[in-house]
Amino acid sequence: MKTRQEQIREMTEIGEIADRILDRDKEYTDILLDETALMQPLMGSSMMYFAEDMEAAEAAAVVSLFMVVWGVYRRYDACRNNQVTKEQFAAEQEKTFSMFNFLAGEDDTSMFDIIARDDFSNRCVATLPAFIHQCFKKWPPLSTMGIQQNALVNMSVKTFIDCFELILREERSISRKTA
Repeated sequence: MKTRQEQIREMTEIGEIADRILDRDKEYTDILLDETALMQPLMGSSMMYFAEDMEAAEAAAVVSLFMVVWGVYRRYDACRNNQVTKEQFAAEQEKTFSMFNFLAGEDDTSMFDIIARDDFSNRCVATLPAFIHQCFKKWPPLSTMGIQQNALVNMSVKTFIDCFELILREERSISRKTA
């Protein structure tokens, strides 16, 4: 479990990544876009899928959101060297969809166990989901986006975060077995 000081440091790093992207640091954003296309093509294609059906301001905000996620996870070799697969994404998306339904009041009691096991304190990047949640509240193009589009983007971003965390958990598990 991360200490409060570690969480503050992590949130500061995430904020710095977001600031560089939002301040339109062209060199940095070009690097992130190139890396995403090369190292995480499923994420790159998801960004473009959302962006093509949106107004320019919304598209820029959504791409920026995905780039923040990649900007955070790119520092881990496991995420740079292992692509999120369609199968991983589909499995994690199903969990995310079930969680959203559970939180909306549907009576899927099995989801309670999954949510309880998803201990954010054991994530490599524990504060990123909270940061993303705040983006949907505070970034004007995201906060004014239609509810259906908001839900789709939110679910996709959360699913990629969960996929990267899965890659990192698998990497730690392999490391423990070989140690």
